[in-house]
Amino acid sequence: MSIVSGVGEFFGYTLRAAAGYVADKTKRYWTLTIAGYGVNVLAVPALALAGSWPIAGIFIAAERTGRAIRRPIVQGMLSHAKEDGGGGRAFGINESLDALGATIGPLVMAYVILSQSSYRLGFGLLLVPALLSIGLIIFSRSRFPNPRGFESEGGGSTKRFPRAYWLYVAGGAVVGFGFVDFSLIAFHFSARTHSPPA
Repeated sequence: MSIVSGVGEFFGYTLRAAAGYVADKTKRYWTLTIAGYGVNVLAVPALALAGSWPIAGIFIAAERTGRAIRRPIVQGMLSHAKEDGGGGRAFGINESLDALGATIGPLVMAYVILSQSSYRLGFGLLLVPALLSIGLIIFSRSRFPNPRGFESEGGGSTKRFPRAYWLYVAGGAVVGFGFVDFSLIAFHFSARTHSPPA
């Protein structure tokens, strides 16, 4: 399973540059975002249907692929919100909702596994927030069909990035290099403590 997770992460990060490029060339920001979100959030509850580890591996890879498609496009669309709604606030709301989902999902799974001993039920329940997420994206598209419309006609600044920006980039890089994927942690925890998977 660690190979599946590793390959999924690799392709996920590799695909981000391609997804951003395709979005810029086609200008189909919302179409690609909805497709990416659809694959990303529906692949997780689909794990309830996986009857074998290869099928589960496909769903895990699909989840990473969907995230890779949507992530750079969403970030690009949010960057246009700086004139109308405040770029920092838009990014903050997006990151907060992302973190909320990443926290609540595993907590729901843990509760269902502890109380019902059912992975299938836990993954199935995650279909509800998945559909809510897709609905929210479609609603956002109806409200803001043209993300570029937020920006004023003045173009960007040609100034150099300030020192604070480079410190932020360096800090982000250090955090990224130090990040250990949960799949790797779970593998070592299970192998060294011989604890049951649940």
